[in-house]
Amino acid sequence: MGVSWVLELFDTSTVTIETKLIVAGAELVGGYTVDSTPYKPSEQGISHFYLLHHSQFPQSAFSIAHQDTYKCSPRASHDRGFDLILHKLNVGLQADTAGKFEVAGNELKLQDFRIRIGLATQNTIAKGVIVEVEYSPSSVVTQAMPVLTEFIEHFFPDSVESKPEVLKKTAPEPYSALETLYQYSLLFSVMRKRAN
Repeated sequence: MGVSWVLELFDTSTVTIETKLIVAGAELVGGYTVDSTPYKPSEQGISHFYLLHHSQFPQSAFSIAHQDTYKCSPRASHDRGFDLILHKLNVGLQADTAGKFEVAGNELKLQDFRIRIGLATQNTIAKGVIVEVEYSPSSVVTQAMPVLTEFIEHFFPDSVESKPEVLKKTAPEPYSALETLYQYSLLFSVMRKRAN
């Protein structure tokens, strides 16, 4: 696993992006999915959280409760069995199925990059196109950012200024899958607010 930059693209389709990458030499390597389900506690004073899954990490589930910044946001990685525990807590914790997001699309490989392009839907209603660009050779943000930024500048120049908070590290810290899922959850939150 490398360092990923997750972004939303406007006024374009998944097919257009895939074609652009294939012309540049990318090859289709398969599909991918991401899903996010919000959970609302019945108790006042306890914030809601999101349970996410990513097909790149089939044995894991990720829970994230948004706060002001990434460092202040409670988050955890779990074994996939965590989903079963949540269903048993349905008296005090309710899944908000109306707020569930899913992303489904294709994964392409272009040299050291994995590009995942998918359509984000909320209850079968298309909300936007999400692209995840992963630089595979490095799992240290400060090492990967120059090359990752160059890739984004080349293929998605309108998105280069919107670098996610988790990629603004200055110390050579290791990157984790949880940081990728955090980026997805922020985009889902923006899409949800935009629809209201």
